[in-house]
Amino acid sequence: MTTESIIESGMTFGPYAEGHCFYIEKDETIQKINKHAKKGEGVQVAEFLLLETKDDQVKVFIVEAKTTSPRPENSNR
Repeated sequence: MTTESIIESGMTFGPYAEGHCFYIEKDETIQKINKHAKKGEGVQVAEFLLLETKDDQVKVFIVEAKTTSPRPENSNR
């Protein structure tokens, strides 16, 4: 868990309350797996998980930061 801001792809996220943010990319297990994996065979993960609690509801967001995004003019959606 982290309470520090997360900087990914030129964006700053957080800081978040203690126990509400799990920085997947910095997880020791994920780093060990990827350290020993062959190039291109490591585990691909999102940046972090964010827990939100509001009005007795609990939500978990999976956050993946990218510097690129689909262009509206190139999409039928």
